[in-house]
Amino acid sequence: MSNLQSCLSLLKSCFPDEKLPNLRYEDHCNGFISNMIRTQVGSLNLILKSSPTHPAFRQQLKVRQLYLNEMYFYEKIVPRLGIKSCPKIYKVDKDNEILLMEDLSASGYGLMKRDSKYVSAVFKEFAKFHARSLVVKQKDKDVWEEICSNVYKDLEGFNEESELTGCILEQCEKVLPFVQKS
Repeated sequence: MSNLQSCLSLLKSCFPDEKLPNLRYEDHCNGFISNMIRTQVGSLNLILKSSPTHPAFRQQLKVRQLYLNEMYFYEKIVPRLGIKSCPKIYKVDKDNEILLMEDLSASGYGLMKRDSKYVSAVFKEFAKFHARSLVVKQKDKDVWEEICSNVYKDLEGFNEESELTGCILEQCEKVLPFVQKS
């Protein structure tokens, strides 16, 4: 089954009584490490986010592990930590690495310019997330252990010598001046 067919199948399983639109990938969705499909079912604006299929890309970035972690984050960690600044997740398909989620662009959210205001807002959200996780770690060690035990940690591609790490560091260096200004 193709990736598009898997996406359509996931939509049908969530909305069996709805007329479903034709699906196509959008080049301008900026999924970075994903394929994105924007669609609407009834009054819901949705995104189907699926993993890339090119074998070399999948191997270098450990795509399966990244997707399993992302799915676990949305399904288990977000509700446990009470995080509100995330899209609603309607369904995940672990076998085909697809997330069906709320499209926040319909509510006015979108990619912002990477300036100091943007970077500052992102780091504030990161700080809230990490603060909540530290509270859980301090107050409920069993929950913390449960959360951590299910996260795939062995992302070998992220070592100091890898090309991927070099790309990430290069992007961080571009953002650093914005962080230092704020």
